Amino acid sequence: MNEDIITMLDEQIKAELGDLANLTVGSKEHTEAIEGLAKLYRLRIDDSKAAMEYNKEIDDDNFRREQMEQEQKQHQEQMEKEEQSRKEQLVEQKKDRYIRIGIAAAELVVPLVFFAKIYQMGYDLEKDGTFTVQTLKNLIRFIKPTKR
Repeated sequence: MNEDIITMLDEQIKAELGDLANLTVGSKEHTEAIEGLAKLYRLRIDDSKAAMEYNKEIDDDNFRREQMEQEQKQHQEQMEKEEQSRKEQLVEQKKDRYIRIGIAAAELVVPLVFFAKIYQMGYDLEKDGTFTVQTLKNLIRFIKPTKR
């Protein structure tokens, strides 16, 4: 629509310039034609300014929209990084928990196996008559770790 108006203004200006060549310089018609031509040029300039302002607003809106999209994309990427970090942290916590459970189980099982083996060896020695039950109890009391 705006291009049609510009085209019509350009055609009218050309027509006025063509008519101006046929008029005598200094006559009333010549002066009126120049004034009319000046008005047409002002309209053309105003229309160009309006088109430039409109294009500038569109460009500004596009720039703002692109800027918002970039900010949104950066925010989304940051959220994804944080989510990935949380997942990695949960995996590490899980591994740590399993290791602690394994260590606690080993702290319980290893002494039990050790003392079971000592009791078994002690009872075997008692069968031979080398040790007595009281001697075995005293010996194990010194081997058994206790908190003091």
